[in-house]
Amino acid sequence: MNLTQLMIKDLIACGVTHFFGVQGGAAARFIDEIVNEGAVYIPVLNEQSAGYCAHGYFLTVGKPAGVVVTTGPGLTNAVSGVASCFYDSIPAVVLIGQVARSLNKAKEFSTKMVGFQELPHLDIVRPICDIAENVTSPDYYCSNRESWLGSLIKNRAMICLEVNDDVQRLECASDYADVLVDLSASELRESEILTEEASEQSCDLIIMGAGCSRLSEAHLQAINASGIPVALTWGAQYMGSRLINSVGIFGTHSPGKANTYISQARQPVVIGASLLQHQVGKVPANFLARAKQIIYVNSQESECERFIKTFGCSRVITINTQVEKYVDSVTLQKAVQTKFDVGPVSPVQYFRSNASVPNALSLLLEQFAEVGELVFVDAGATLSWTYQAANICFPSDLKIFSSFNLHPMGWSNCAQIGAAYGNPEEISLAIIGDGSVPMNMQELLHKRPKDKLLIVNNEGYGIIRQTQRQYYKANFAGSAFSSRSSSPLPTLPLSAICESMLGVDSVVEINIDDLTKAGAARFFTGDKQVMILNINPDAEVATHFYDG
Repeated sequence: MNLTQLMIKDLIACGVTHFFGVQGGAAARFIDEIVNEGAVYIPVLNEQSAGYCAHGYFLTVGKPAGVVVTTGPGLTNAVSGVASCFYDSIPAVVLIGQVARSLNKAKEFSTKMVGFQELPHLDIVRPICDIAENVTSPDYYCSNRESWLGSLIKNRAMICLEVNDDVQRLECASDYADVLVDLSASELRESEILTEEASEQSCDLIIMGAGCSRLSEAHLQAINASGIPVALTWGAQYMGSRLINSVGIFGTHSPGKANTYISQARQPVVIGASLLQHQVGKVPANFLARAKQIIYVNSQESECERFIKTFGCSRVITINTQVEKYVDSVTLQKAVQTKFDVGPVSPVQYFRSNASVPNALSLLLEQFAEVGELVFVDAGATLSWTYQAANICFPSDLKIFSSFNLHPMGWSNCAQIGAAYGNPEEISLAIIGDGSVPMNMQELLHKRPKDKLLIVNNEGYGIIRQTQRQYYKANFAGSAFSSRSSSPLPTLPLSAICESMLGVDSVVEINIDDLTKAGAARFFTGDKQVMILNINPDAEVATHFYDG
């Protein structure tokens, strides 16, 4: 058995059965073995898309995917996809082909390149992955494979393995021929054990983030039984329908009663949430402003340290452990001294007309919920509006996903494709802005007939124009079409682009003022694959909903 065969067999045994990539000389052996071993290889049309597909696949299937790239531009094209997974703690394995060892000499000669497309792949990806290794020999791989793949399964690691072209075909010693099994059954690392004993925890608000994705139904039932209100980040929104005490989504772009609960909480517990700027705002003191004590639970020690420095050591208690371990170890009790004065708080009051973008998207989400539950949303204004819309119709059975931390353009339609390979029976919806469409429009060729794409068309980069109005005297350089900009974007023929990929009669275009419940229902139950929703180019995202 050669090294490539063993690596692919190991990955399949660890549950990595789907691989996304672009063919190339130094990747061909990997791909050949993937197909020979009965795994699924999906040839995307740009390596960036491969990482986004792997991201969407894991979000909806719960299993890591593989990404396969060749030398040079194969890896550099994939960087955004790798980073997207890394910053959202999405496990994946990136297999990187490298030129043969005899040509892999750039560092040795202190020159830029010796072999064709020879790049320092690992130097490029090391800051955006957990494990970056050059597999120098079968012995080196076999000595480390349990550690590497164990981290993939247990610690949700992003792993990048580079293998020189000649090393890929080396034979493995017979005593290394056994394929790895049952890595997921191993015990948690010692550092993941609770660092503080806790049996009962009194709190008045639970804040849950994307790090709670591993909580079981039993964990959620324990939270429900506590009777404590629960506020959710964007990354935890899809758990809302399973939490009977949920008060909705919070954040600087998410108006609603969850923000009011946060502004009045005295003893909150924060579980699996990083609480970054788009959640707490530019002035952290305005977030949880009345809290006398904040308990912060996170498996990463560095996040705990940052939280103390951000919110003040005098009122913060950090618990460095896995969130499921914490919920297993404590009994959460509702603090009775806090009386929340919420009143008739609704996100709708922040949007002036029925034609506002969040209200329109809310109508569309409600109609989509009649046929499906998987929603993928892109970056910028579209991302904020979608989660504002989710707060309007919250709770629902929808599962809304995004690349929450990197926020790349051109993510949603690729993630939708990745999810489709793991959820072949389910319909899904991708929501994307018109400015993001060109980023990965080639992947529309992978689109299944039953999956839907909603393009929010505000004629350019709306969230950037909002910044330009505020800080740059409304000089829309590089963010708007035609005469609206001193440096205009090329006008996008959105219908023509989509029809060229998906066929004629695949698109319905509608102005936001003409959108109706019946029209939305027809789109989701009919044959059209794409809806272009034309909105006011000057529409802005309402932000900052915390009291100063």
